[in-house]
Amino acid sequence: MNYSSAPGPKVPIRFGEHIMHSMCVALPSVGGNCLGFSAMSMGNILKIVMTTDQFGIDDPDLFMSIYTRRVREFMGKSSGDKLK
Repeated sequence: MNYSSAPGPKVPIRFGEHIMHSMCVALPSVGGNCLGFSAMSMGNILKIVMTTDQFGIDDPDLFMSIYTRRVREFMGKSSGDKLK
């Protein structure tokens, strides 16, 4: 598994006439890399992206339930609170 983290700016970025309030990147799923996470923050927004191939996770539903529960615990959210 590879992990990549890149802190972003604290203020929105102008891209031409558009204002970006958040962004994310994804690691490619190639070769022996069957699971990757990346995290990027901009202002008060943190985006976490997971990439995998079809053989990377045997039970995707179980994996996502465990992942979601752990993220909620990390963020101090109860199961009824909405993750954004």
